[in-house]
Amino acid sequence: MSDGPDNVAVIKRVFEAFSKRDMDAMVELLDPDVLFEPAPTFVRPHRSYVGHSGMRQYFADVADTWERLEVSIQEYRHAGNYVLAFGRIYAAGGGSVADDPASFVWRLEGGKVVWGKVFRRRGEALDVVGLSE
Repeated sequence: MSDGPDNVAVIKRVFEAFSKRDMDAMVELLDPDVLFEPAPTFVRPHRSYVGHSGMRQYFADVADTWERLEVSIQEYRHAGNYVLAFGRIYAAGGGSVADDPASFVWRLEGGKVVWGKVFRRRGEALDVVGLSE
């Protein structure tokens, strides 16, 4: 799969756009029918976001829910159309702070993100794409 490193570059740009809350940069990287499934939190139960409008809503929800939400990625792996990103999420808001490991699985088609999901445990993310450590 020759597009593996290119897909990793796309995902690095996704995280960069998120860290800057740059929705315009984000939309350029996402398929119009993208599905994003963040990890449920004690503040916000599970919900999914669909399409560019859904991602705009996600950015708004993040701003409404958290005073700070930062993602740091230590490792990227690609497997076919998938990119896995392993790191941590630091979130602060409403008097609560969370600093937890997080694993992201992204599926790309034609250089655009079509699906993303956040997992609490690394093993869950690896299982999705059929990888082991």
